[in-house]
Order: sequence, then structure tokens, then C-alpha cells
Amino acid sequence: MTSFSSEGKALLDDKIARACHESKIPSVIFGVSSVAEELYFGAAGLRDLGKPSSGNVDESSILWLCSMTKLVTTIAILQLIEQKKISLDAVVSEIIPELKDPVVLDDPFGEESTFKPAKTTITLAHLLNHSSGLFVREKRDPPYTLPTLLTGDYEPTDPVGLFYTRYRENFPAIPLKFEPGSDFAYGLSTCTIGFIIEKISGQSLEEYCQKHICTPLGIKATFYLTPDYKARSVALSFREPSGEFVPWASQVPVIEQVPKKVHLLLGGLGMYASLRDYLALCRHLLQIRAGFAEIPILSVDSVLSLFKPTLNEVAARSVEKFTPGWKDCQWSTGLCLNNTDWPGRRRKGSAFWYGWGGTYFFIDPTTGITAVLGTQIVPTCDADVLRLWEQLEQIVYSHLVVDN
Repeated sequence: MTSFSSEGKALLDDKIARACHESKIPSVIFGVSSVAEELYFGAAGLRDLGKPSSGNVDESSILWLCSMTKLVTTIAILQLIEQKKISLDAVVSEIIPELKDPVVLDDPFGEESTFKPAKTTITLAHLLNHSSGLFVREKRDPPYTLPTLLTGDYEPTDPVGLFYTRYRENFPAIPLKFEPGSDFAYGLSTCTIGFIIEKISGQSLEEYCQKHICTPLGIKATFYLTPDYKARSVALSFREPSGEFVPWASQVPVIEQVPKKVHLLLGGLGMYASLRDYLALCRHLLQIRAGFAEIPILSVDSVLSLFKPTLNEVAARSVEKFTPGWKDCQWSTGLCLNNTDWPGRRRKGSAFWYGWGGTYFFIDPTTGITAVLGTQIVPTCDADVLRLWEQLEQIVYSHLVVDN
């Protein structure tokens, strides 16, 4: 049985409060759970910077999960694999015809790159570990902005078709950064998985996730920022180049957030939820792996696949180049993995990732704990938030109590 010392809880409370007071981080939400139960959940700061009337963040506050959505979408497709409605080696273009006969660019970021036909077909396995070759070709200024492809307007008639039309640009077919399976390129593969889920399930991604993930677990998460969710949501904040945090004023484009205008459900970054509910989802995965989940939403084998490396050496090096200073990483069927113990922190083989708006999580099956951190800060991977994430994790590991 794993528990957490009262001293550790006091230190976490103090660290979170100090982060808001001394580092001026607008708000912080942090939670830790063992396989059996929640060990700690704390929060500090305002829901909306500079607006005391907005109230303080708490366990029910709603955050835009951004790329932490990918875990939910991955769980959904793994369920469909278990139901034998699709397989890892399924040819994606047979479900999404826009991806038929892609071309590999000789200069992925060149203005008028030459290209050649891809020799390898894109499979679902390639999408799950981001080795499909799909990538963000757009040169973004500033570089931390979301791709226009994800922030553009989409009409209800054929939003997926329009998505790939915009992605294709002037090439004769979908352009790839590299031959499928040969390297790693983060960005668009999980959105494609979301479109596949809708095609083969006959449901919207929202409907599928509600019925097969959220409702069975008793958690709430949605692709629509409804009035209730918006009333409890934590507003984005923006850090100026001077280092000062300022209220959100659409400094950079974000995804469509008006529910009636959301026609393209983005499985890579479109969900909203409380971090307490997200922590419950991560705890459930630990329980499945440990073999005592009451109503498991995945098989043990599917959960184990989330912790098994899948990339070759070249692709693994590309993962490390993409991460904000995290070393020796790999990728599974949906999550980043650390190949070594992080001293004083998560153990080798932990699965983790983060969201563009300042959310983070990890699942450490060796220690049997999972943790979440939530801010809503742009630009992404804020240095102070990353430092806080590391410090909170160190406090957790140094004050765990394991009863044998």
C-alpha cells in the first residue's frame, strides 16, 4: 500500500502557493494518486488572471487539455482494436481515402519541394507512434503558435475532407516528411486517429468517448466548451517577452471554442476536463495494469502497450529533439516514455506527456503512482512551470510511504 506523508502534503501546499506568489504563475493545480486512491490534490491562484471575481481554481476547475487529449483518443482506438474493428496494421487510406498514395518531400520545409511517391503505406501503428510522416509543414511565427490547420474554421459539410485539402496544399497527394515508419514527427497523427474512430464507429468522437470512456469511469470530459464548462474554466494567460504574465487577449490563435461552431473534433488537442477527472483516468490505467480494475475499459495487454517502446533509434532521437530538455525518450502506442530513471523522480518505463496550454501528467507503473499538473499558460513549456513540475515531483517521491 502506497501513501503520502503529512509533511509531504504540507510541502506541496507551500510550493504551489509560493509558485503563484513568488513566480507569479497565475494558477496551479496538482494531483497525485496511487493505484488505489488519490494521495493529494491541491490548487492555488485565480481562474482568470487579474480578475478576483473569477474565484480561485479548485478540483472542479476545467482546463483545456490540449495534447493530453491524445491519451483519450488512443484509449478509444485501442478499444476498437480489441473489438477487432481495426488492427494495428490496417492501411489508413482504406478508411481515410485522402491519405491514399502520399508523397515524401525531398525538402519538407522548402517553398517548392520536389517529391517522390511513398514506398510504404501508412498504417494505424504509424499513427499511434507518430512515425506516419504526417507533420506540420507550416513555418510558424512565433514558433510556439498552433498550426493554422488546427485553428482554422471548418464548415459542417465535410470538415475532415477540408482538413486534408488544406494540409495537401498544392501537392498532388498528402505530403510526408519521411517514409512511414522511418522517423518521428509529432503533430497530426492523433487527429487522424480521431477521424478514423468516427468512421469505423459511426459516432462522433465526442459521442464515442462519452459512451465508452467517460460514462463507464464516472468522469467528465468533452470536446465542447459548454456554458457550464466555460463558467468553471481556467482562462489562458500569456507571458510577455519581458517575463510578465498578462490576461489572455487572443495573442495567438487557438482552436474554435464556440460549441456551435465546432465541426471538426480534434483528437489530438480538443478536450476539456478537470484534472481530478484526468487523474482518475490515469489511476484506472494503473489499476488495469495491476489487475484489479473493477470495470476495465481496456485489456491488460492494451494498457501494457502504452508502456512499450516502438520506435527505431533514428526516430527515438527525434523524440528527444522535440521534447523540452527531456533526455533518452521513446514512444509507445500513444505516449512518451523515459528509458532511464529520472533521479528522485519517475522510474524507467514511465509514460507521460503534456499539453500546449501548460498541462502535464505521468504514469509510473514501477512505483505505482500517477500525477497531473495544470496551468493555462502560453507560450507552451514555460520554464517556470517546467521547473515547478520537477520540484513537485521530487517532493512526491521523497515523501511516499510504501507499506510492504
